[in-house]
Amino acid sequence: MRAFAQRTDDGDEDAVRSILQAPESLSPIEAEAVRLMLVPPGPEGPGFEGTMGFFVEGDGTLIDTDTVQVRGWAINPSIAFD
Repeated sequence: MRAFAQRTDDGDEDAVRSILQAPESLSPIEAEAVRLMLVPPGPEGPGFEGTMGFFVEGDGTLIDTDTVQVRGWAINPSIAFD
């Protein structure tokens, strides 16, 4: 979150958490994320760059990564604040 906000020590963390986790906050954020990230029908889409990891099967050890071009989401994204 450093890209969007500056850390503060004088905030009421419980109050902020309560507001951000309320359905009236999450629903508009999720709706906008879905709107911006859905791939329209056809070969073109609002792609973005991502990183794909290669792991040892059954072990979970990361072997390597590669940059990939993502065409959109397989399922609609959701959001959770932690």
